[in-house]
Amino acid sequence: MANKEKQEYDYEGDMAMSQLKSIIANAQRMHDMLKVDTNLPEWVQSKITLAEDYITTASNYLQGEMNEETTHSVHVKTYDSQGEKQMNSPEFKNHISAHGGKLDYASDKGAAFKFASHSHAAAFHRGVQSKFKELDSEHDVHEEVAVNAAGAGNVAGLGVGPQGEPGVHMKKKKKVVLASFKRFARK
Repeated sequence: MANKEKQEYDYEGDMAMSQLKSIIANAQRMHDMLKVDTNLPEWVQSKITLAEDYITTASNYLQGEMNEETTHSVHVKTYDSQGEKQMNSPEFKNHISAHGGKLDYASDKGAAFKFASHSHAAAFHRGVQSKFKELDSEHDVHEEVAVNAAGAGNVAGLGVGPQGEPGVHMKKKKKVVLASFKRFARK
């Protein structure tokens, strides 16, 4: 997320951290005042539900943004028993580990390996082509984008509020307010 355009994100972390400290302090203060059987006014239940929903939505969004990364994959294919032998050989396994590869998936026709950098994946790919004649390999680069709950309205710009925040159906929320609060109180 640090690479996003400066106009969009401009040193707002300090402000957010201050606000989160305040949220934590106030939530702890309310938590300490309440008992499991405390009866709260409806408007207070509503505010707690909205706060929990907004914090969860923002947290999930940031988690997804922070986890975006580019991965480099090499797909190695085998077409016959000779290729399978090469793929299962100690030399091939050493070749994988020498370049920092990790198995992504394997099938009866080959396997895919992930690498942290383009140079590691490219060196592994070139090595497969030159040392393991019975194997075929393809090197591709893709960006992994975190999957979030956009379909549930949990992404800014897709909801119904002025900033596109998710809409809250109060009738549905009332049913889960006590369950959500009890879950929070147990922590």
